[in-house]
Amino acid sequence: MSYDHEFLREAWLGKLTTLPNLQFQLRYSNEQAARVCGVSVETYRRWLKDRRPNLAAVKLMAILAGYVPWERWEFAKVHLA
Repeated sequence: MSYDHEFLREAWLGKLTTLPNLQFQLRYSNEQAARVCGVSVETYRRWLKDRRPNLAAVKLMAILAGYVPWERWEFAKVHLA
């Protein structure tokens, strides 16, 4: 298992401290990441600084970064509209 796969797996499993690294891997600005997570930029910045991020947002970012937690979905891709 590669480092990237293990890192994304940890994010999917709920390791909330992975959020900044997920954002970096996706090459998202704070504004883009906030929009994807469905929160304001201020809320997203608080998550990065001193608040716990929403678990669903971390899982979504892991999926967007390429982690597929379901069997037989290894070739699936997620695209944002």
